[in-house]
Amino acid sequence: MFLDTFDISVRVVKTAVSKNSPDKRGVHQNRVRLSPSLIDSVKTHIKSFPMVESHYCSVDLRKKYLDEYLSVAKMHRLYLMGRPTEGAHTASLRQYRDIFNTYFDIGFFKPKKDRCAACTQWESLTAEQKLNEDTAQSHKNHQESKKKVRALKKEDKTLSKLDDCKKMRVLTVDLQKVLYSPKSDMAEFYYKSKVSCYNFTLYDCSVREGHLYVWDQTVGKRGSDEISSCMLNYFERLCKQGVSEFHIYSDSCTGQNKNQFLFSMYYMAAMKFNITIIHRYLEKGHTQMECDSVHARIEKKTKKLDIFTPNEWYGHMKTAKAQKPPYQVNKLNQKQIFSFRKLSDDHFHWVKVPVSKIREIKIECSSPGTASHSVSWDEPEQKVNIMVKKAGRPINWATYQPPLSYHGLLPLPKKLKDDIKWYLTKKFIPPAYLDYFNSVVQIEPSDDNNNVEGGDLDTPEEIQPDQHTLNDLMQNEYDENEDRLQEADPFYQNDDADEDADNPGTLSEIDSDCEF
Repeated sequence: MFLDTFDISVRVVKTAVSKNSPDKRGVHQNRVRLSPSLIDSVKTHIKSFPMVESHYCSVDLRKKYLDEYLSVAKMHRLYLMGRPTEGAHTASLRQYRDIFNTYFDIGFFKPKKDRCAACTQWESLTAEQKLNEDTAQSHKNHQESKKKVRALKKEDKTLSKLDDCKKMRVLTVDLQKVLYSPKSDMAEFYYKSKVSCYNFTLYDCSVREGHLYVWDQTVGKRGSDEISSCMLNYFERLCKQGVSEFHIYSDSCTGQNKNQFLFSMYYMAAMKFNITIIHRYLEKGHTQMECDSVHARIEKKTKKLDIFTPNEWYGHMKTAKAQKPPYQVNKLNQKQIFSFRKLSDDHFHWVKVPVSKIREIKIECSSPGTASHSVSWDEPEQKVNIMVKKAGRPINWATYQPPLSYHGLLPLPKKLKDDIKWYLTKKFIPPAYLDYFNSVVQIEPSDDNNNVEGGDLDTPEEIQPDQHTLNDLMQNEYDENEDRLQEADPFYQNDDADEDADNPGTLSEIDSDCEF
């Protein structure tokens, strides 16, 4: 058929195949080649930067993150500062970026994005692809779910502000990105590890108050015990003021806001204080909340400040809001951090609640032994028994006290201790803060704390180039206009344009009364 179509003989085909030669495109020998020593020098420099913690506990462990204040251009500038000025071959910005992208799978940590991945993907589809029935229905369900939970929150906020509903509070809660100290723009600080500070924010939409629970990594971690303990403390304080119903809105971060240990605490609090707790989860990708404005104010106030200790962070949080009422900052101590694992394991059976799928969970003091949940806003809630049947007297919730999570301050990783000693040796820490840093490096592991001394902070993990080698990348034609801009301004690539692209609709302008 082939021969007849072209009206040729078999010999013509055989001759053409026998004279076929390998493709010689891309095998030029006149391109710039990077020496192994230069590549190694850049890789060593990239590995010298410590990793930072992701906002979420359940972060993809294969992806590593560098400080959000860094960029490839800024790292290259630091690289040049550390290289001899004469007689040394240094990598250009383009070469540095190619090595960074080829040998490492790391990124720059950014606060949670405001754009929804599902909506962005939908917008990128062609008109024909959007006609697909399954795709269109999935997007429609996503949009309807977003609107319904927002409507519920708006309705709750309106109801809670009525004169006859003073016993109801509407809360939006979230853990702020990790804050580090010491924090400074000094070049040397980028290479060193820092002490982590945590801020769990509860924004009371009913009375427009921000309540901040803060602690550092020597006091606790950032898991379900810490989050549950903060909320338990808030419930106890508000119940003394006569509040009996809490409506909570948050994202679906499993390690912090959506787990059986938090739900066990909810049940304990409901029975202990005679209250009703309803926790609703916002649609993924559309989790903008009033508490985000608290974090934005803090970040805006401290963006250009040098901060050396966690206590300095706490002080700036108190004054981040100019209008009254100011944010209420509560410094968490280890006597306020409880473990709810034993409570959950001994007294509850959460297998009937599909934790990862629920959109809402409700626990009422008027319905002991049960919890109600919904997996869809269009379906009625389901009430299930959650208590484990045990012989003997039932637990007395009025007097029950969960055990403490920690029995001693948590030691810092060895690398962090070494870096703090380096700060002190170089006298980068002002004298007023020496006592704090001298004390934290002396904390030793406690026998009562299990697995509290984590390993050293991760360093960027080197990967081997897959299909494209670095030299292949270097054969690409230079964009002369871009190079001129980069040579004139080393921060051209990542300062203004990237900041706007990565943070669309920045929250720094959000007022705490805005509607989401």
